[in-house]
Amino acid sequence: MRSVAVPLRDDSGQVVAAVTVGTHTSQIDDDTLFGSILPRLRDCAAAIGRTITASAVFRGSLGGATDFAPEQGP
Repeated sequence: MRSVAVPLRDDSGQVVAAVTVGTHTSQIDDDTLFGSILPRLRDCAAAIGRTITASAVFRGSLGGATDFAPEQGP
């Protein structure tokens, strides 16, 4: 198994999650994994980070994961 992972960061640079890609060693060599897939994964993580930040700003809060929890009923 080969895999790479990159952190997802919010607008303050804090790591809030991670994204990973894994594959069988017979499917992708290291040159492809690190030369092609990793840069795309970094771009994806940056786009997700921007979305997380924009979503938090839209909600009026840059709080933690509890902001995503469903509201509790009475």
